[in-house]
Amino acid sequence: GKTRFGNQTRARGTSGATIVGSRTTASGNSGATSIGSRTTATGNHGATSLRSQTTASGDGGATSLGSETTASGNWGATSLGSFTTASGTTSIAMGQAINVSGTNSVGIGLDTTARTLTQNNTMAIMGGNVGIGTISPTANLQVAQGTSGAGTITVTATGTTVTGTGTQFTNT
Repeated sequence: GKTRFGNQTRARGTSGATIVGSRTTASGNSGATSIGSRTTATGNHGATSLRSQTTASGDGGATSLGSETTASGNWGATSLGSFTTASGTTSIAMGQAINVSGTNSVGIGLDTTARTLTQNNTMAIMGGNVGIGTISPTANLQVAQGTSGAGTITVTATGTTVTGTGTQFTNT
């Protein structure tokens, strides 16, 4: 079963290549799906490419969503956002302008600066502030927690020191 709808679309492969849109291609086997404008799904076993100028070429469920994204890693590599690439096996690239080539790694780009995460088994949040317990962080990492615990956090002009066993952050 090959299914295609739209202008300049190509459905190749076996066992369910599906495409919808304009200038789209689904040529992977076993469920390749390409939907949108200038999207390509060439990976096998569930490769999915959605929206605009996206490519899912990895095998085993590579998924690419957004604008100018690529998921070329295998076994669930996922790229979403804008100008992102997930080329590592089971890697995830999300946000903007981040390339994740490390295996089992997650990269989140929060600005337009291009960055590449090559280290395996790593999560990196780049280009903005991160809040835990707050939706309006004013620092690189801001933690707001209603409960207290053992430990001490000291922030100085030269760096941060965290001490204690089972250190937790507290509101002060």
